Amino acid sequence: RRYDLRGAKVELIERSWPELNWDALVLGLLAESAAALEELTVSGKDDELVWQDPQAWPNTLRSSWFIPAADLVQADRLRRRGMQVARKAMADVDAWVSPSSGGPMLVVTNFVGTPSLTLPVGFAKHRVRGLFGEEAEKGEAYRVPRSLTFWGGLDDDGTLIALGERAESTWGVARERPPLFT
Repeated sequence: RRYDLRGAKVELIERSWPELNWDALVLGLLAESAAALEELTVSGKDDELVWQDPQAWPNTLRSSWFIPAADLVQADRLRRRGMQVARKAMADVDAWVSPSSGGPMLVVTNFVGTPSLTLPVGFAKHRVRGLFGEEAEKGEAYRVPRSLTFWGGLDDDGTLIALGERAESTWGVARERPPLFT
């Protein structure tokens, strides 16, 4: 494969990320978002946002005002526990690597302060798809970017930068671009 890390002289060790109820950390995101965008909701200007389906942000912000304080405190405790778990998971490795959308890592990165670096690794051919992922009835295949994400230890951005530089110099895809659509 084009994004083979062995070419970058990286030793790979297969591991699983520690089990923890990572999804419960999303309560913190919801509460923080509602607080940050309080004026939008309180003023009623959230009614002016175009997307108003049940899963849309305006409704998420509105319902986030009803998160019980005890649940938010428990989410904060889980966040602290997550930081401890992340530190232990990173203790004997320089970085974790996975597909950019793989597993709980995006939530972990955002909530426990684990730095991350996402790099393009190449392109795949796909048929034209609509805005919400539905396959178009017609259209030719086109190139879409693919990426890998590296996660480093808490407060260890330097290792990720060095790893990213080594990987990109091996892969050489950073300057490639998919064709623009008109």
